[in-house]
Amino acid sequence: MSKLFKLLSSAIILLFCLDVSAQTNFIGKPGIYVLGRLSIPMSTSEYNKPFIAGTAVRVKWDSVETSTGIFNWTFLDGEIANASSFGKKISILIVGYPYWLSSVGVPMYHYVDNNPISSTYLDTLPAPITWSNQYVSRLSNLIQQLGIKYSNDTIVTYINCGAGNMNNNLPNKVASGTDFWTATGYNPDTLVVKMNQVLDVYMNAFPNTPAWNSLENIWFETQATGKPLNYVITQFSNYGTTTYPDRFGAWREDLTGCQNTTSLTSQWYTVASHPCRTGAQMTYNVQDGPSRMNQCGLVPNTKDFVLQSAFNKGFSMSMRYFEVYKEDIDDTSLAVTIQTASDSTQAIYTLCNPPLGIDQNQTNNEIKIFPNPAQNTFTINLPSHNISLSIFDITGRTIFSQKNISGSVIINCNTYPKGIYVIQCRNDKIFYCQKIIKD
Repeated sequence: MSKLFKLLSSAIILLFCLDVSAQTNFIGKPGIYVLGRLSIPMSTSEYNKPFIAGTAVRVKWDSVETSTGIFNWTFLDGEIANASSFGKKISILIVGYPYWLSSVGVPMYHYVDNNPISSTYLDTLPAPITWSNQYVSRLSNLIQQLGIKYSNDTIVTYINCGAGNMNNNLPNKVASGTDFWTATGYNPDTLVVKMNQVLDVYMNAFPNTPAWNSLENIWFETQATGKPLNYVITQFSNYGTTTYPDRFGAWREDLTGCQNTTSLTSQWYTVASHPCRTGAQMTYNVQDGPSRMNQCGLVPNTKDFVLQSAFNKGFSMSMRYFEVYKEDIDDTSLAVTIQTASDSTQAIYTLCNPPLGIDQNQTNNEIKIFPNPAQNTFTINLPSHNISLSIFDITGRTIFSQKNISGSVIINCNTYPKGIYVIQCRNDKIFYCQKIIKD
């Protein structure tokens, strides 16, 4: 067994067997959300998938606030009504900047788009200085209006808008070729203060709805200030989790099985530092071979394996929420993988948010599991009251689940691959977790 495999196994076992009282009271709901196209209504076919919790609705800021203080809720209202009719939820993502920001006094800079897959590649584009008082004022007003409209809507489970987007995609150079930090007067501590301020606005506007906050490194940070790449997001996320432990969610786009969660300056390390409140958006769909989501050469390079690897990377960060592209949701060959991931998000949610009054004694003497190691079968002796029994492999996938059982249960593990598994037994009064080895 390789060192990396042992580390991954240990991480998963810790996730499923640690004392859940030490986790979080983050209220964010678990599940797989369809990632739709920008400002395009979600088709009903995705809502019919049993493993879908809802949809991640992306809409441009200037499509919602068409001009200063003028709001159009038609698109979002339609998506909420559509999701509601299928018993699903939505997560709202506000993206981009309004064209009218400069006309209301928000200081701007210009940069060259150097992203070769962007539709505006090599174009010179405007963007606001996000730590300016004028920008903070406009963004705060948007959040407050969103709160007035949707803070009591139970179909809306998350908002991804605001503070977490203020540090995203800051360029190294402005269009003139001058260093960004010189041209704009960038100061990381000023940016953190403003991000925290906007987060406070959100939490007041949405007292019952958790926020996804994008944690993206500022890639010029070390060069500009000598601070670590993840300095800003570390300060911001620490403030958020401390001040709003029930509603601050740590989110990142570009999730793949290749992401580095162990480097101390990695943005994924920062996400992983806040377990049980994490979510992510896939880099892209896996319908292309899937080369874009497999930059590190995962083997086999198949759609199913690469998607599984992305989910497993998320589970290593105790992730309860994934945004998966519509193209992958519609691929019937991936249905089992996505259903399994959906089940695992539910398990993680339950572990991270145990019912009040649960007995978390991990050595409950009423429960016995033997033999361990096991070869063909093993037995679980359960107390007389009803128990929910789940078995997970070391990637976090649910491989067995049954509710309302008691007495002696014999599990046939003859077809299980050799390795480590996690047995979890729980009801409204007890929680028991034990690893077992299949020889």
